[in-house]
Amino acid sequence: MKAIVMAGGKGRRLRTEKQLIEICGKPMISWVVEAVRNSSLIEEVVLAITKLVVKTREWALKNGLRIIYTSGKGYESDVLEAVRKVGSPAFIIPSDMPLISSQMIDRLIGMSENIKADIVTFAVPLRDYLKYGSIKSIVPIKCNKAECQPIGISLFNNSSCETWMTLIVDMSPEFINVNTLEELELARRYMKEDRL
Repeated sequence: MKAIVMAGGKGRRLRTEKQLIEICGKPMISWVVEAVRNSSLIEEVVLAITKLVVKTREWALKNGLRIIYTSGKGYESDVLEAVRKVGSPAFIIPSDMPLISSQMIDRLIGMSENIKADIVTFAVPLRDYLKYGSIKSIVPIKCNKAECQPIGISLFNNSSCETWMTLIVDMSPEFINVNTLEELELARRYMKEDRL
């Protein structure tokens, strides 16, 4: 299976190519790529970027990553474009989730193995997400009559995208998606604690 790391956003809220912000001595994207590469179920890592992220492109080339370009119309649109270019099955993960582990990646892929939907997305209960994420970052959706927060991770079994299922998973610090300064500080704190 291929993994597509989504790294095309300009990071307007943090006013920089946020995936390159350092946490414990490495850019966030580095932690994500390392986790994906260490997954026992991923064979290839592809970085999806836009023309806006020049420094991210330089970082990717220096680190030997295959790059594809998307048009930058928004996360969901860019994901669909990336999957159509790379093919399926494809595991999608944002580049600003520095606490994710290869074990969690394997667990999420395992959870979706027997699901026949073309797309499997992952979400967490909104009340649990708010313990770790900023209220400024929430984009709630309804899952089984409950409020949930998508975490930006999905598995495309088929690029036809005709059927879709959302799996609700327990919130973990590994799903902290860095969009704000509060989330950046929280990720740094968890990373330091984990490394002690």
